Parts: sequence; C-alpha cells; structure tokens
Amino acid sequence: MNPNSTTHLIGTRVEVYWNLHRDCFSVRSLSGPDKGRVVTHTRLIDLGDVTFVVQPAGRARVLAEGRKNVHAFVRGTVLCSLDGVNADYTKVTYNPYKTDSFVASKDGTRFRNASVVRAYTDNRGRPVLAAA
Repeated sequence: MNPNSTTHLIGTRVEVYWNLHRDCFSVRSLSGPDKGRVVTHTRLIDLGDVTFVVQPAGRARVLAEGRKNVHAFVRGTVLCSLDGVNADYTKVTYNPYKTDSFVASKDGTRFRNASVVRAYTDNRGRPVLAAA
C-alpha cells in the first residue's frame, strides 16, 4: 500500500484512527465489500462531514487495564486534497486519561463535528488532527 495514497477512496465514508504499531493512520471502510476492514494506511487524509467518535466502553477498558485499544476515531467522507484551501483550522486531540471526548488543543473545547478535517503526521512523525 502506498502510505499516502487515498485518491481511490474519494467519496467513501470511512473511520480514521492512529495506528500505534505502524505510526500512521489506519483507514477503515464503512461501506461496500470492504465494510469494516482497514483499506489503507496513510500519513495524510482529508475528510468532510466529520464526526468525532469516542466509544465509552473502549475508553473504560483503557482506564481499567492501562492498555490502549482502538476506541476513538474520526468518521467522515474522503475528500480530494485540501491543499490551498484557506480555512481557520483548530488542532484537535484526544487523550483517554484526561477527557472523554476530542477537544481543541488550545482551550479544551469539545469537538463533536467538523465540516472538514485534515489528519496528518507532523515533522516529528506525531499525529495531528486539524478541524475547520
């Protein structure tokens, strides 16, 4: 799989989460023959009509066991590149030990939805979610 190619998924509803083992984002399809399966891994993906999801039972398991599991992700439709789009982006983060939802990095405002989200890795290889 090309680690940055998501063009074949444009228009597809997906869930995107940070994969700790691969140090990239995993993209899970929500429709078609690959529904429920990871269809690619990438370091950059742009999504529209986004919902931020935290599954309470998965978070409770993390808190009880002290081991991470996939229970938080962004759900949206894959867009073509947002390069050149002038939007006021807010960095969004999630830490199961600190909060039960995605929040703005700057001020802790809860995020439930966004029109667009760019998920990418920064120059140090860390995941970043930028919502507009």
